[in-house]
Amino acid sequence: MTCFFKKIGFLLICLISTTSLAQKNCTVLLSFSFKDVVELDENDLYSKTFVYADTTLVYESQPFMLSEPMLVDFQVTQGTHEFKVVHFVERNGKWEELKLTNEFIFEGRFVQTIQFRKKIKIDLLFVPNTEKPIVKIR
Repeated sequence: MTCFFKKIGFLLICLISTTSLAQKNCTVLLSFSFKDVVELDENDLYSKTFVYADTTLVYESQPFMLSEPMLVDFQVTQGTHEFKVVHFVERNGKWEELKLTNEFIFEGRFVQTIQFRKKIKIDLLFVPNTEKPIVKIR
C-alpha cells in the first residue's frame, strides 16, 4: 500500500512540474515618457524603473535621464496580473520613489490589473501634477 502512495505522489509531482513548464509567456512592449520634463529643474535627474507582475519583478532598467522616452520589452506569464510600474529618481545621492508626496511634480507609479495574452503594448505618459498617467493598452 505504501508503494502505491509513493507512485501516486511521484506522478503528481511530475504532473505539477510539467504543468509549470508549460506556462506560456506574453511579450510586453512598454513605452513611457514624462511630459514637459525638459522645462523643469528635474531634467538632470537619473531615473530607474521597476516593473512587476503581481509581486514578481519582470523588468529593471539601467539608470537613464528622466527626460528620455523609453521603450522596453520583456516577458510575463499569460494570465491576469496586477501590473505595476514604479519609477525612482536619484536626488542628492539617494534613490527616491518619484511621487507627488516626495515633493516631485510627477507621480511615477502605475498600477492596474491586466489580462496578458500573446502580445500587449502599454503606453504610459506621465503628466506633471497628476496622480495617474495617460494610458493606452493595445
